Amino acid sequence: MARGKAKTTDEWRRFKKLETENEKLRKEVTKLRSIVKSSVLDHFEKKTKNIEEGKPAITLEIVCEVCGNEDVHRIPITRPDGSYELRACRSCDHVSPLKKVNKPKKIVT
Repeated sequence: MARGKAKTTDEWRRFKKLETENEKLRKEVTKLRSIVKSSVLDHFEKKTKNIEEGKPAITLEIVCEVCGNEDVHRIPITRPDGSYELRACRSCDHVSPLKKVNKPKKIVT
């Protein structure tokens, strides 16, 4: 009988631990959703402001994939197989993977 009780108490502890972890994850998801919602609203407000000022609605600013900051600089890399580019964020130190740069083709007339 003692073995059966020990097993149920271990299961109960494990269940409680998972339950508290689940609650923490739910709170974190709620926070992340609010951050995403605010960033989408900021982007929408910027777009409408540009339209009101007569500027193009969508600006071609480079934005960090991680933090969403616009303080990103490009690092061009030339290799024998083509031109590539890295994008490095100055605020969160995130560096994007190497991406091939497609140069526009020249039109022969």
